[in-house]
Amino acid sequence: DLMDNHTQEEQNRIQEAEGKLKQQQSMLDTVLNERNLYSKNFNQLRVEIAEMGRRFKIMISQIKQLKEEIQTKERELVIEEVSVTEATTLRKKHEIRIDASKKKTEKREKTIDAYNVELHKLNQIIADADAEKARQKRDHTNVINERDILG
Repeated sequence: DLMDNHTQEEQNRIQEAEGKLKQQQSMLDTVLNERNLYSKNFNQLRVEIAEMGRRFKIMISQIKQLKEEIQTKERELVIEEVSVTEATTLRKKHEIRIDASKKKTEKREKTIDAYNVELHKLNQIIADADAEKARQKRDHTNVINERDILG
């Protein structure tokens, strides 16, 4: 009886130990599955991080290139602004010269118009003098003819 009890107790302990073993085996399986899942996730994340690092390097390179392009464009813009300023200054100088030339031309045209008016007056005076000369010549000829007739 004592032996049976002792056997029974040992069997109970064995069953308890087997239950604990199954429970620990189950827990080990769970831990291993979780470890495998975490390891898989870790590897995926490592690949994603590597990809992000690669993209980041590309973006840094693109940013550097864009900065260089911006600096080049800014230098070109400064050159263009200087060129525009020079062209504007030159245009203003030409406009001043053109205005001065227009004023000289207008003044000369007025002078020419005044000379033309004076010339017209002088031509009229000459025409009147020629007409008077012709009339006086006719009168003279008539007087001479009358004198010769009268005799």
